[in-house]
Amino acid sequence: MEPRVAKRVKKFLIATAVGCIVFGGALALHFSGLFEIAELKTLDYRFQQYANPRAASPDIVLIAIDEASLETFGRWPWPRDRHGFMVQYLKQAGARAIVFDVLFLEPDEASEEFDAAFAEAAATAGNVFLPYQLQTQPSEAPPVPLMPALTVITTPDSSIADNPQKYHGLKLPIPSLAQAARGLGFINLTADVDGTNRRIPLLAQISLFPQPVMHLTTSVARYAMGTNAPVTVRSHTIAIPPTAIPVTKDGSLLLNWHGTLAQKVYPAYSAGAVLKASARSTAPRALRKPAPCARYELPLYVSAVYCRIALTAFGVSDGLACSISATVPATTGAAWLVPVKLRYGCGGAVDTPGSR
Repeated sequence: MEPRVAKRVKKFLIATAVGCIVFGGALALHFSGLFEIAELKTLDYRFQQYANPRAASPDIVLIAIDEASLETFGRWPWPRDRHGFMVQYLKQAGARAIVFDVLFLEPDEASEEFDAAFAEAAATAGNVFLPYQLQTQPSEAPPVPLMPALTVITTPDSSIADNPQKYHGLKLPIPSLAQAARGLGFINLTADVDGTNRRIPLLAQISLFPQPVMHLTTSVARYAMGTNAPVTVRSHTIAIPPTAIPVTKDGSLLLNWHGTLAQKVYPAYSAGAVLKASARSTAPRALRKPAPCARYELPLYVSAVYCRIALTAFGVSDGLACSISATVPATTGAAWLVPVKLRYGCGGAVDTPGSR
């Protein structure tokens, strides 16, 4: 072989080897998930730098079962008649929806009478929403009367995305509470590859029935919009008339963070304050909007406001990671973060220890 030809062949082989190494490295990085993680981290950075608290809905109020509440009213879990007292007070205050991010899967440890009192308050209020859990293990089908509160009818041209997590059962609130609630919704979350929670599935498929079941946020959103119309599911939108909500290809809603509760993105009150106020008065003092209050003073008028009751005390609530905080109480990092009035946009806030 001539030296010139041999030199060209050598260059070609070297270039081919370098190309193969680069291609192999790119494939390795792709399948390792590092590219995806890097993109997700840049998304977190944008939320941390450019979150806009002014874009948060003014209609969301957090009732936090925090450390101060536990110090005054005792360790968790509380007797459930206390939840009934909070429901009565918030209903009288004008709350349009009262959404619990607390699971009630087992009867009250102290007395069935407390469950009955809570159920009676929820049924009387007519606007209480309770969460449940989807599970991979099979379970019995829920009672037929609960089906409208669990499932949603989709239009014939809908296409439900296949969720990699297959669900075959569900764990509902105890029967008396499930029947008393205005609506029910699952609160399962699936973290991204780096362990951070950035999205919620608005719908999920379960093998127990053909219709999809609703996330807690979806259930409240349909109530807020005053619609029972069928939902249309497409590749990148879920239409809850009259609104079309942008979603990822797997049907999840990306959380658009507006800031932290330390920035007062959403008004927050201690559950202990609500209980103290309900004990002092049969009717709340009327103000135009929630106002900053002392530790156990709650001047509250919440007409057309959506109240989310969540367990935020560290050491009681499990922690999880989200886009703008490495560790937050699980309930504050999950369903309550999303303004339920999806027609006004989607967003969230992160709670910090010692909120009001």
